Amino acid sequence: MNLVTDYKITHKGLFQEADFRLEILPGKRKYTAATRKLINAAWQDARLNPEVNIFNGKVFSLISIVTSSNTETGNDTFLLKMQATDYKSFYGTNVCNPGILPKSELSNVLSACAVVETVEGTVFVGKRNTRLAETGGVWHVPGGTFDVVINPIALMKRELAEELNISDTDIQYAVCLGFGENLLMKKPEFLCYYHLNLTECQLTDKIKDAPDQAEHTEFVFIPMEELSSFIDTHPFAPIGKACVNRYLEYIKDL
Repeated sequence: MNLVTDYKITHKGLFQEADFRLEILPGKRKYTAATRKLINAAWQDARLNPEVNIFNGKVFSLISIVTSSNTETGNDTFLLKMQATDYKSFYGTNVCNPGILPKSELSNVLSACAVVETVEGTVFVGKRNTRLAETGGVWHVPGGTFDVVINPIALMKRELAEELNISDTDIQYAVCLGFGENLLMKKPEFLCYYHLNLTECQLTDKIKDAPDQAEHTEFVFIPMEELSSFIDTHPFAPIGKACVNRYLEYIKDL
């Protein structure tokens, strides 16, 4: 593997839905006048670009994250302080201007992604549509943004239903493996793992009826032992690398 320069993993463990507490701050995230000017300019450019499919909507900024030890389970728990913002602000700060804005002015929209494993032990990897405003045209594991107030495991269940047409009964095991950051966009994200009751063929058939199947222009199933090589030889989303490598650590320790 190449030296890691585009992501970091700050928390590792096996986290269930009960390990997350959310505190929503009142009001909407505010930005300085200079930042709002950058946001508006980036958004206008994106709206005028026919190659980009973009729309605004409510999402949640991560204001702070505090971990504490649960003496009963021996595991860490997360307290997430969040505040409403919008995708326009995220696009104009984290996506377009992360290198020139201070951390306090970045939208820091919280997201989650997940390694999805089939019965055969292979991992679903999709190539994101080039029309997507974020990480378009690169390979990635499924993921989504907090646009409602739920924990990362529940969020990814919803995202997998939309992207892959996966239902609760298709999921044998789900867990959050940690928390990381895309260092290129300075975007925080939870890293999850889902083992399915589905074979590659069954999942392929289900994807045909997925509401958001157009999010991927192609997809493949990669054996565990070939994942590192695939990441090294294909353009891959930074946080997707983090999720895959955290999954490989987890599998190795089983």
